[in-house]
Amino acid sequence: MLDSWPISRRVNTGFLIVTLMLVGLAVFSHRTVGALGKVYEEYRQIANQKIAISAFVEDIFEAKQAALQYRITPDPVFREQVSSNIDEVLDGTVFLNSFATAPDRLAAVETILGTARTYQGQFTLMANALETANVVERDFSARSDQLQRETGTAFDLALQSANPALTSAVGRCLQTLYTAILAGKRYLASSDTADLDEFTTEYTTFGNALKRLEALNRQDNITEVVNRIKDLMSGYPEMLNAFSVANADAKNIQNEVLDRIGPEMQERLDDVAAAIADRQSDLGAEGSMIVSQIRAVIPIAGVVATFFALAAAYVIGRWISGAIARLADVTDRLASGDNEVTISGTEHPHELGRMARALLIFRDTQIERIASAAEQAKLRAEQDAVVSTMKRQLAALAAGNLTAEIKEPFAPEYEELRINFNDALTGLHSAMRRVIETSALIGDNATESNIATANLSQRTENQAATLEETAAALDQLTASVRSAAEHAKSVDTSVTKARTEAAKNGEIVAQAVSAMSAIEHSSKQITQVISVIDDIAFQTNLLALNAGVEAARAGESGKGFAVVASEVRALAQRSADAAKEIAGLIENSSRHVAQGTQLVGHAGDALSEIITQVNDIASMTSQIATSAEEQAIGLSEINVGVNQLDQVTQQNAAMVQDSITRGDALATETSKLNALIGKFKMTSQRMTPAVPADTADALRDAIARTHKPAHTMPRPTSHVAAEPAWQDF
Repeated sequence: MLDSWPISRRVNTGFLIVTLMLVGLAVFSHRTVGALGKVYEEYRQIANQKIAISAFVEDIFEAKQAALQYRITPDPVFREQVSSNIDEVLDGTVFLNSFATAPDRLAAVETILGTARTYQGQFTLMANALETANVVERDFSARSDQLQRETGTAFDLALQSANPALTSAVGRCLQTLYTAILAGKRYLASSDTADLDEFTTEYTTFGNALKRLEALNRQDNITEVVNRIKDLMSGYPEMLNAFSVANADAKNIQNEVLDRIGPEMQERLDDVAAAIADRQSDLGAEGSMIVSQIRAVIPIAGVVATFFALAAAYVIGRWISGAIARLADVTDRLASGDNEVTISGTEHPHELGRMARALLIFRDTQIERIASAAEQAKLRAEQDAVVSTMKRQLAALAAGNLTAEIKEPFAPEYEELRINFNDALTGLHSAMRRVIETSALIGDNATESNIATANLSQRTENQAATLEETAAALDQLTASVRSAAEHAKSVDTSVTKARTEAAKNGEIVAQAVSAMSAIEHSSKQITQVISVIDDIAFQTNLLALNAGVEAARAGESGKGFAVVASEVRALAQRSADAAKEIAGLIENSSRHVAQGTQLVGHAGDALSEIITQVNDIASMTSQIATSAEEQAIGLSEINVGVNQLDQVTQQNAAMVQDSITRGDALATETSKLNALIGKFKMTSQRMTPAVPADTADALRDAIARTHKPAHTMPRPTSHVAAEPAWQDF
């Protein structure tokens, strides 16, 4: 079956085998490099996700720190810091875009952002509750001061009225009011329900004393003061209730919501960070596997392609040259007169088959000539002219002139010879033209193959350049990851220092709590002393009041004593006022000291939590530093693999260049074949390849043997039968 293939198909088959191998190798290289590029792209996205997680953790940490400071000291500055940090966290456009290609981690990140929004809303509610409590506390203090002033005014008016019962009633109101206010302020400072109960009891007693005062009073000016006191009493106890509700709401949000959301958010962040680290490890393994496949497959594919290319070139060359060599051997034997030679391949339709059939006809004709030599002896004289003409035309044919037809007719018995010669010349002309066309086709195929191979070489060079750029980009990425690892180590060192400083600050806060407790104890003792002084002044005032009443009853003899009693009362009043002011100052100091003690205690708790968080951050930072260092090592190994892939691609380019050289050699040999064929003169007025000298001599010898005389005429049937064969030739 394969022997029926023409030369052009055989040559094209060899080039097709080489081309398919090169195309397969190029497709494999393209797919593996594309897979490696996808791994690198996802690795870059993972790195961006890790950076985004780090920034998110930093913002969350700053927000929690500011929230702790706001709990200790409800300063609007701290509240603004918390809002600013939470807003930075919730402005997660870039943060979410970093996880767009990872739906599982994107869902976790969206959950974290939802938790952050909940934290922001609950913190706002807590801050509003604390602000409400502070406003209520300020309003309560202001209302208490107004009540004290108005009650003091009523007491002064009662003294001026010289009515002991009225004065005693106002004094009772003043005493119970002071006690109620003191209990209320203690409740605002400590939130102790015992203080609230004491306030309620004393405030009820104050209301009853005020009603008794209204029953005893007959003076309009005191009535006006009492009415103002009653107006001030409207909603006064409800302030403490509002404070209780706001303070309870703030503590509930702080304890039940904020303190729970923080650890949950941290736990989810840890889960996302762990997922990122796991995916980075998987990507490193995938990249290493792809590089290993490239290292293993490409050298083997190159060796196999080279082996098959060389084998195809050898087999196809032997295939073509063997068939032509067999035809050449047959031609030589025919030229030497060996008519017993066996001619094979006459059944094939290609150019080699046509040449074999022409040789078969030539052999049969030569056999017929030898058989009829005896019969043609008598025609020697007539044959001389024929021989002369044939010699001349054969000489022209030997010179390569395929247009040297015999125009003048021969004698009837030799006319068929002229016709056969012309037909043979026409057949040879046609065969040579087909040979020229086949040679041109081979040259064109060789040229197209060289062009395709050159294009493949250019693409291989482009691939090598792309690999070189990829290697350079990997170098830069390796340097970036190594720099990130160094920065992570620096952050780890800074966090360790911060942990040490936080521990020292915790010790300082503990000492401050002890000092504030001692100050609070001293303030309570001073308050007790002032309370005794206030009671003495109050009793002195009452005694002076009673003395004034008794002096008034004594009439003229008691005026001097009344003046002394008035002065004593004035001194007692000033002493009471001074004691009240001192008591107020001491009370404020005690309240501030108590608040400071509480705040310092909260600060100690916050610092303890900060120390715990700093320890967690130190652990996470250490893990990040270790992971970044491992990533730098993995990227270095991948970089080495890409460089080796670059070297293999360069070797492929050299192999393609060698194929181009072989194609050029084939084109050169085809040009030489065209030059040989060009020596023949064709009807298109171009010189075509000349018939070899030995073949021309064989034809001349065959004609010369026709000079022998023949006594019988040749049978026309044999020549007629041979005519189509000569036309085929």
